[in-house]
Amino acid sequence: MTDAADDKPLILLTNPIHPEAVARLEIHARVVTAPDTGAETLRRLARDAAGMIVRAQLPDDILDHAPRLRGIVRHGVGLDFVPLPAATARGVPVANLPGSNTRAVAEYAFAALFDLRRRLAHLDRTLRAQGWLAAKTLANDLPEIGGTTLGVLGLGEIGRAVAGIGRHGFGMRVLGTARTPAVSTVSPSRCRSSTSSRRAMRW
Repeated sequence: MTDAADDKPLILLTNPIHPEAVARLEIHARVVTAPDTGAETLRRLARDAAGMIVRAQLPDDILDHAPRLRGIVRHGVGLDFVPLPAATARGVPVANLPGSNTRAVAEYAFAALFDLRRRLAHLDRTLRAQGWLAAKTLANDLPEIGGTTLGVLGLGEIGRAVAGIGRHGFGMRVLGTARTPAVSTVSPSRCRSSTSSRRAMRW
């Protein structure tokens, strides 16, 4: 008599994911997390996999080692980790998670902006090494970002999120540009469009 768990399809994770997501998957499948993302490890574990959740580069020939594979999900946005031509040739569907990291990337952009504009890391080191007065003296010449101008190159989901945080979170004047004319869903009352092939916007 076979174990009921053995009848469930096997899902291979190239990297750990959130425990709650694993718990949901385990209702329907056996879940195996690769101990490392080496090509040989992934090829070996893919042999019995019905599905893969990908957070690392897959070997170009991974499909040759996964005869039972029925689908690949990219745990993220970009599909560069997945050998798309091979998956297409074998009729294996590939999905991704558009927008899943939009807020995280937009927030990181402002973390980097604060570090560059307000020199936070340098101030922190100075405060710890030389005390309050030395750090305060450095901070005196560092301007606030509110009311300054933020330029956004590319108005996809991340670009629009950055623009929104800058405008509504910090009161910045935001200028944006995109290569394609229909990239933005921003209301016309809140932006200005150029007549060239690129689209320029002002929030």
